[in-house]
Amino acid sequence: MHFTEIRVMKRKNLGNYEHKEVGVTLALGEKDCENNAYLRADKFLDQALSDNMPSTVEEAPAEKKEEKKAPAKKKTAKKAAKKKEEAPVVEITFDDIQSKMREVAKFYKSAEKVKALMSEITGKASLKDMDQEDFQKLMKKAEEVLSE
Repeated sequence: MHFTEIRVMKRKNLGNYEHKEVGVTLALGEKDCENNAYLRADKFLDQALSDNMPSTVEEAPAEKKEEKKAPAKKKTAKKAAKKKEEAPVVEITFDDIQSKMREVAKFYKSAEKVKALMSEITGKASLKDMDQEDFQKLMKKAEEVLSE
């Protein structure tokens, strides 16, 4: 049996009746190894929960082949764009974005500024009205705000 999709979710207890929840969904191709994909997702989630996220996720080490590889060619813009499109998209859950917006509210010390930021970026006033694309935009902006 070959799996086509793997979903993994982890939760970390932060104390004081709070938690941080992170989830990821991986789409698998015919040649992908389910076990390696699961291990990569598990490692990614552990790093996300520990707030020790790398800028990129490393590939799991493949079996070593004794064949010599041809010298690497320069990537063209089309190949780079195609590879970027094929990269797995991390699905942001409602709890993830809600938690991140709380952090931004604490940073701004104002819920009104967060509401204004959300409506400016997405054109929607409530998280409940937003879709995954809006969550991605908000998460990106929240990361920018919190890194200042």
